[in-house]
Amino acid sequence: MNKHSQYIFFKRLLKILLFVQLLLGQREHYISGLILDSNSDPLYGANVILTNTYLGSTTDSTGYYKIENLDPGKYTIMVSYIGYKSQELVLYISEFESGEDREVGRSFSAKLGLDDVEDDISGIRKSSFHENIDFSLEPDALEIEQVVVSASKKKEKIIDAPITIAVVSNQKIRKSISNDLGDVLKTVRGVEVYQAGMGRTAINVRGFMSAFNGRFVSLVDGANYMEPTFFIAYGNSTPFISEDIDRAEVVFGPSSALYGPNAHNGLLNIITKHIKDSNGGIIAFTSGSNQLAAQRFRFAKTIGNYGYKVSGEVSSNYDWNYPRDFGQDYDMNGIITTQAQHEDAILWDESGNVPTAWNDLNQDGVWNHAEQMLVMKTKFERQMVRRRSSMAFYYEPKKGPELSGGAEYYFNHSYLPFDAGLNFIDYSTSSVWLKVTAEKYYARIHYLNTQGEKYWNSDAVYYTMLRDGSAIYDAVSKSIKQDFLTNNVLRGDTQFNHSMSSTSDIIAGIDFSLYRPESNRLFLNDRGPDSRPFWWAKPDSVIGENIEINEIGAYIQYSSELPYDLKLVTAARIDKHTYFDYNFSPRLALQWNGLKGGNIRFTMNRAFQTPSIFNLHLLQYYNANQSNAFIPLYYDRISMSWKVINFFDPQYVDKVNAGLIDLNTVHWSPLNTVFMGNKDGFKINETIEIPPLRPEIVDSYEIGLKKLVNSSTFIDFSAFYSTYKNFITPLRMVHSFYPNDEPFQSQWVTHEGDKHIDNYLDRIQAVYSYTSTGLTKVYGFDLLGKYAIDDIEISASVSYYGNVVFDDKHDNEMPSLAEWEQQNFDNDTLNYFLNNLVKAISPKENSLSF
Repeated sequence: MNKHSQYIFFKRLLKILLFVQLLLGQREHYISGLILDSNSDPLYGANVILTNTYLGSTTDSTGYYKIENLDPGKYTIMVSYIGYKSQELVLYISEFESGEDREVGRSFSAKLGLDDVEDDISGIRKSSFHENIDFSLEPDALEIEQVVVSASKKKEKIIDAPITIAVVSNQKIRKSISNDLGDVLKTVRGVEVYQAGMGRTAINVRGFMSAFNGRFVSLVDGANYMEPTFFIAYGNSTPFISEDIDRAEVVFGPSSALYGPNAHNGLLNIITKHIKDSNGGIIAFTSGSNQLAAQRFRFAKTIGNYGYKVSGEVSSNYDWNYPRDFGQDYDMNGIITTQAQHEDAILWDESGNVPTAWNDLNQDGVWNHAEQMLVMKTKFERQMVRRRSSMAFYYEPKKGPELSGGAEYYFNHSYLPFDAGLNFIDYSTSSVWLKVTAEKYYARIHYLNTQGEKYWNSDAVYYTMLRDGSAIYDAVSKSIKQDFLTNNVLRGDTQFNHSMSSTSDIIAGIDFSLYRPESNRLFLNDRGPDSRPFWWAKPDSVIGENIEINEIGAYIQYSSELPYDLKLVTAARIDKHTYFDYNFSPRLALQWNGLKGGNIRFTMNRAFQTPSIFNLHLLQYYNANQSNAFIPLYYDRISMSWKVINFFDPQYVDKVNAGLIDLNTVHWSPLNTVFMGNKDGFKINETIEIPPLRPEIVDSYEIGLKKLVNSSTFIDFSAFYSTYKNFITPLRMVHSFYPNDEPFQSQWVTHEGDKHIDNYLDRIQAVYSYTSTGLTKVYGFDLLGKYAIDDIEISASVSYYGNVVFDDKHDNEMPSLAEWEQQNFDNDTLNYFLNNLVKAISPKENSLSF
């Protein structure tokens, strides 16, 4: 090797050595330390996050945390732990070791990879890495320092959230012995909890509470776990056990701007425990009255940069033993009419040919108050069984996004309250999901499958028992439907966040849901054999069309701090449904943070509820023996035929008053009944139109105050005013046997959408469906006060919801109950049936209840 070659070789070797030295001179960028309480004891599971990022960590059993793989820049660390006041600290991560400026002439901001601006770094730590960044947290009995994610789809303190939100902490969940989250939520101000049987609750906020409520969305870690056919969820119907829940966040008021359809009155977001924050195992046993027995387990394990968890539960019990009378309440006072108060009612035989006494159980020649029985008294009716299991994993590479996934299963055997009565159901849900989470985005795909295995309706079975003397097992065997529903749902969502500055950020996202229900016409009006239980049906023919529904939505949110201690949060979302036009959902929130320890805010929201698949495609037939629909008939000796009596018709009123019609000879003919969805609307008597369902729209205006009065007193007040358009009614009869204007002709459904009902027998039946009414207005307020003494919290709350103003556009076509009562006849039987039907189809002002 000549001298020149040697020179080249050593020159290259020197460059390599200098490069290696440069690499060795650089350090890994991280932040680490300990999180302790005021007694210097470690806090296990404390959250340590870098604000305005998705970076963070949690402490182990020694209180140690470490946030790795950081880029150079300025960071704000926020430390939070349930029951303790959170703390923040600002740090700089530099590109090289502090004190060794390898690039002369560059400002400190430039070295951090920031814009070249004037630095204000006095008193702020700066280094390429930070160790021993320790925090000592003080107790927070008022729990106002909790971090939430559901208000704005980003992490923020609950006191800083621009809308009304409440949190059930892990501490409160652990103190509860119930495995139903609704039992814990009963103590949260403004949350309405409907006890739908032992161990089962329905949850709602801001009015229109019922067991069958689709205006409130239930999420798990931001993913929709609502039942996809009915759009409902009960408090314990998710596949996650209570030991796997970290906290629950309740958002009050319309939230479609971020969460899409049916986040109408509000939402519940259940946050489960991350695997790396909750290693270990637990086995729990519960027992109680009514043979309550439950066994639960959970195990989580982290190995390096990946981990997994599994959990499961098997529980069973019998519902409370409160049998009820089932029979005819003639005077509609909630009590079966006594012998001295009622008059004889003669009903037609099921054949419809000869008027006779119907199942005369006491052999007195008439069907009256004595034909009643006790129901919900057998263990067969009261049995409840639930099984749930879940598994999940995560993988977090040293660089790059976190990958996580899981699978769940839930089974329920019990009765469920529906607006069509109690439905006894065996129902299961299976799901799998996969999620990618990075600092500035996440993406998730979620597949859900529901199976309806067995189903029978309580009223249909009880009427069968009442009228033909069947035992409950025989009556159920006549009515039960096997494998009545399958729904395959594919959901996906993704979200991006971008910090424009230290005081403003943008969040944008898109999501979709694809529904493919199949019932073979046993439950819905999809494609399948003719399922009418009547002699004129054609069970060998295949009718109907497959149901395919797609929903897609996109949203954007901008938040910024403004001068004069103001904060602006604005959002907008647009959604498209297969059946409906575009829906636009805006949000505007203006918050003034000038109060010491608090803020005042004004919020305007719009949200919408899409009619459920059940609302749109329901199809259930009940024969006359299973129905409670009757029409009054009398025998006209002149025409020698039976005629329907319309007591709004003056000619019948005159005949009754003149004694030409003996009310005791009025016969009540049972009718076939059908429950139908309202996708395409109806026509009554060829001309009267009942329009199809449309999305229900709510516009809400809210003012609120959050104030930490002193270190031990906190108040949270909010008042709202909401207007509902296209309010979706409960199931109701869409026509009238007793129209109150000329020509006083009984009404029958003659068209389903544009399809004419040619068969006369298919018209002579009672049709129940859903309708979109006019305008509804609601107002109210929620007030919460907390007072802390050391680590003890005393709280009190009050909620008030004002009267409902209800304007039904289609009420003119319906009979008026007020007008009927002006012509009340002295016959309890007659009044019972007429008032019952009129009340079912004629909602009036203040007739809707919370």
